[in-house]
Amino acid sequence: MNRKPIVVGITGPSNSGKTTLIEKLIQIALQRGVKVGVVKHDPKDKAQLDTPGKDSWRFFKQGADVLLLSPVKTGIFLHRPMEFGEIIQLFSGYDLILVEGLRTLPLRRLGVFRGRIEEEY
Repeated sequence: MNRKPIVVGITGPSNSGKTTLIEKLIQIALQRGVKVGVVKHDPKDKAQLDTPGKDSWRFFKQGADVLLLSPVKTGIFLHRPMEFGEIIQLFSGYDLILVEGLRTLPLRRLGVFRGRIEEEY
């Protein structure tokens, strides 16, 4: 039987400690044998695709969608946003999915704050 993963959103302002919390949650989950996936929202489009000038970067710049496959990792870069349901399908078979950002999605959520609570999160 294929169980649905637990999906938890982690939200908060920049430099509040979201990444540190997610790292700790991953460590704890993996120690307990929990298969973990992370969805990282990149609203300012700062994530880099490979290195400028390399093959996958050049393919993407030409307009192709690119899937990077290596012996230790896989990355996918598309010229379109994915619906959250499609993303969850990519993580089928996982026990826990941590979602950094995407605060408008109706998910169970942990708010991370430093100094003061910001109500919009």
